[in-house]
Amino acid sequence: MLTFIALAVTLVFRPAGLVQKVLSANTYLRSGLAGGMLAGVTALLVNDSGVVAASTTLLFTVVPLIILLLEEAFLLEN
Repeated sequence: MLTFIALAVTLVFRPAGLVQKVLSANTYLRSGLAGGMLAGVTALLVNDSGVVAASTTLLFTVVPLIILLLEEAFLLEN
């Protein structure tokens, strides 16, 4: 879980390559993902069932990013 959080936070706050391209085209998405990451880390630190709360929060923040990355990668191939 900690590795997943570290990877997700790194992708949002220090994007590179395709992630940077997608986030620069969708500035509101970047703000939303940053807020979701902050909420997930906060839930992990202060909630008594932090792992469950953090996982649920990060599920709804990382899945849209993955969908956009797959869509962009598919568009680049064609």
